[in-house]
Formats: sequence, structure tokens, C-alpha cells
Amino acid sequence: MTSRPWQIVGLATVCFIQAFHLLTGVLGDVFAMSNHQNVEDLAELGLGGQDVTSVYEHLVLSEDIFGIMAVLVFMVGFLLYRGQYLAGVRLFGTIFFAIGFIGYLFAGGSTDDGTAMSTQSDRVITLVLIGLLLAGFISLFFGKSAKWVAEHKEG
Repeated sequence: MTSRPWQIVGLATVCFIQAFHLLTGVLGDVFAMSNHQNVEDLAELGLGGQDVTSVYEHLVLSEDIFGIMAVLVFMVGFLLYRGQYLAGVRLFGTIFFAIGFIGYLFAGGSTDDGTAMSTQSDRVITLVLIGLLLAGFISLFFGKSAKWVAEHKEG
């Protein structure tokens, strides 16, 4: 089989979309920290605690975690698109997005911090994207895409 299965390209595209989605969250935290009055307003809303220092710590931690996740998801999408290390990428992606889906499903996503970007529809979009990614990585274990991955293990 010489042509790449559509699941590989589709999954890489959804990985890039998810990485961009995570990056917008990181940028939202950066912009929230750029204005001290905004941080004080978030502290009044109860985000990350009741004081400004707690809000800054919450935003920095959130920025770091989601920034790392954005890079990982982009790297997985890039490796899928290039067709390299497919067996490892398939296993890593399945575990990574299974944990993310279960965590997001049971934890209900992030708490509503009162900002315009924190809405119920944002939570639904995130859950759908993570669910699509999980289903896509699971599909790489079956059918033609599994055969293609097996043939291209070396990358």
C-alpha cells in the first residue's frame, strides 16, 4: 500500500487544529496577565483564589501546562503528517488523548473564570476535538490504516 490512508492526514489536521485551540488558551492567559487591573478583576471573581498573587500563579501554571500540551499535539500532528515513527505516535496519541478525554469529561473542563473565552460552547468544542482525536488514534489500530502503519514502522 503506497498511498497514505485518509485517517492519517485527517488526524494530523485535527491535531493541528487542537494545537491552535490550545495556543489560543495560552495567549488568553498571557493577555490576561498583561493588565494588572484585569488580574484584580479575575481575583474578585474568585479565579485561582481570592488574591492577585494566586491569580498570577494560576495563570502562569495554566500557561505552562497548555503551552506544553500545544507543542506535544503539534509534534504528534507533524509526525503523523510526515509518516514518521507511526507505531510510537499511534500509541502515544491514544494514551495521551484517552487521558485527556476522560479527564475533561469527568472534571468538566476548566472552571468558568468569567472571561468571554470561557463558555459552555468552548467546553463542548474542546470535548468534541479531544473525542475526535481519540477516535482517530484508535482507528489507527484497525483496518487499512493499521496495515499502513505496520508497513511504515521505521519512518
